[in-house]
Amino acid sequence: MADSIDVAVEDIYAKLIAILPPEATDEAFLRRAHVSITGQLPSSQEASQFLGDVTPNKRDLLIDRLVESPQAADHLFQNFAGMLRLRDEALGASQRPFHDWMRDSLRKNMPYDEMVHRMLTATGTLAADPAVGWLLAAEGRPVPAAVDTCHVWLGYDLQCAMCHDHPFADSTQKELYQITAYFAGLRTVQKTPDGKEHEFHGDGPSFASAVPAITEGRLVRLRLPSDYKYRDGNPMEPVKPVLPRLGGGGSSKTWEPASPYAPLKRTSEYPVPKDFQESLAHWVTVENADRFSHMIAGRLWVGMLGEGESFPLHATDLREPLDTPRLEDLVSLMDIGYSGTRRWQCLAGPTRRMRSVGTRGDSLEKEQLTHPVMLALATVMRNVSYDLREFQRVIWRTRVAQRQAMDPFDFGAIGRTKPTALADTSASPYLRRMSADQLWDALISLAGENTTEKKSSEMPLILPDGHPLRELGRSTHGWSDDSHASIGPAVARWMMHSPLVVAAASPGSRVMKEMNRASDPDARIRQAFLAILSRNPTTRELERARELYGSTEMDTPSVDSMLVWTLINTSEFLFLH
Repeated sequence: MADSIDVAVEDIYAKLIAILPPEATDEAFLRRAHVSITGQLPSSQEASQFLGDVTPNKRDLLIDRLVESPQAADHLFQNFAGMLRLRDEALGASQRPFHDWMRDSLRKNMPYDEMVHRMLTATGTLAADPAVGWLLAAEGRPVPAAVDTCHVWLGYDLQCAMCHDHPFADSTQKELYQITAYFAGLRTVQKTPDGKEHEFHGDGPSFASAVPAITEGRLVRLRLPSDYKYRDGNPMEPVKPVLPRLGGGGSSKTWEPASPYAPLKRTSEYPVPKDFQESLAHWVTVENADRFSHMIAGRLWVGMLGEGESFPLHATDLREPLDTPRLEDLVSLMDIGYSGTRRWQCLAGPTRRMRSVGTRGDSLEKEQLTHPVMLALATVMRNVSYDLREFQRVIWRTRVAQRQAMDPFDFGAIGRTKPTALADTSASPYLRRMSADQLWDALISLAGENTTEKKSSEMPLILPDGHPLRELGRSTHGWSDDSHASIGPAVARWMMHSPLVVAAASPGSRVMKEMNRASDPDARIRQAFLAILSRNPTTRELERARELYGSTEMDTPSVDSMLVWTLINTSEFLFLH
């Protein structure tokens, strides 16, 4: 299956007579795979063993070990937390049971479509069914729940439709309310110790000692807003539940399920929908399997590749052909709210761009899914029956994943004559900075017992302003996928003066304890390079470091500290190559 992805990418390069990047060194691949899959640096022992291994398939064996590890599932959860905008509390109650259920589901490798189906159909309390946390997070607000459902899992942005019809796309306010009507049979309640249920509608008092729950009540007629001004409805008019047929050229449906776009190897366990929640879950995961598979395949692909410059983060139009933007257009317009389809958008959120391949473009209908790389990725996702672990194994075994990282703006490596045509296709990962969580956990690992700081996965999802992880780019989950790994003076200052960096470069840290076990300066130097950069020093680097150890001005522990601090503050440590 990996070959189908490689062929799709390489055919594009061949037609454009563009040069494919060379294969990455074992050192670069080891570090990139470890950090990208598990969120952690390889230990010096792991690095030494891998680099010394002469087995021809050692990269495949490494990938197998990494994707099967619990750390890989935990790292994927952190990414999903940003995608789903998870928060630590809902209605005054901890969402920890829901988060633990998601982590456990990923560790057990629950199929992705089954996980989403569970989240959309759950009822009751967090104790009875932790998957209900997704619906509880909406806190009784059905319209935001519908917007998030369409955006996260189908890539269809209805943010504008919360207030008005989109001026250029097909999304309308009435369409949003018709989708929202599928949540009308649900009640978000707080069960107080006296046995009473208090329905919650997104406002009003919250009971601190109450247990939140989703219950199925009588069908409540959702109505259009009191200020509704369009011809297709009247203010306060009841709304009939309708789900748009995303591949049907604008027609819509009520109740009857459509055939999946592509058959799955694993037969769907879900019967024909009988209630609103089942209808919605079936619509998302089965009837729109093409769009659903593209969304998750694209997210994992970009997680492997990193970010270049290509497409908008979300879709605004279900029926508009994909208009691939030119790279120079995006570079000049990305900061002023101009859409990749050369039309103005009412952007309620940040103007981030999805990159590397058009994973979430302005249309993902089957008749417009013409990008061969995305077609190959989505097909693989469906063929592995939404097994995320197996999908990651496939994409990391591609030749794309194992090539040398490239600068997304350096077209000298691929032929300057054809930059526009290659703006949406990458034949290798992008050079990128470690994410906030990856960088933090790398330093925690190097510091060892010298720090009492917690790992990123052990911290609250939403951290206060001023926390180091926020300075390094961790998201507030105000919008999906809004974390960033920027480079600037603030990050440089933090890397130079952070107590965590100082702890890693002080006697007693894990890396310096490992250096102390070495018998001579050369071995100490190699140990530091392996632990921090996952490679051996070059001849020149070894010579320069020897000069420090041969100096009479500093003792050995001081030289150790200087070497560790210096390596941590290199761009090579910050970036994945």
